[in-house]
Amino acid sequence: MLKPFDYEVAIEILGQSQQDLVNEIFKESEKDEPNEKYLQFLIARKALIYDFLDDLHPKDEYIIKRLLDKDDVIRKLL
Repeated sequence: MLKPFDYEVAIEILGQSQQDLVNEIFKESEKDEPNEKYLQFLIARKALIYDFLDDLHPKDEYIIKRLLDKDDVIRKLL
């Protein structure tokens, strides 16, 4: 069973991971010769996290627990 604020924490984790991607996209795009493949990868990853964030619901206990676990592969992939 989820604790009262687990959903909100999971949302925060996803939001923070997007922030890191936005920073990385900006840094790469500001280079004299940005790596287009890397930029495409970062943008696609950001979009995927956005979709994940948009679709997450408070009743998604399985996913929320995995997002809260620092050692879980889902969390590490963010």
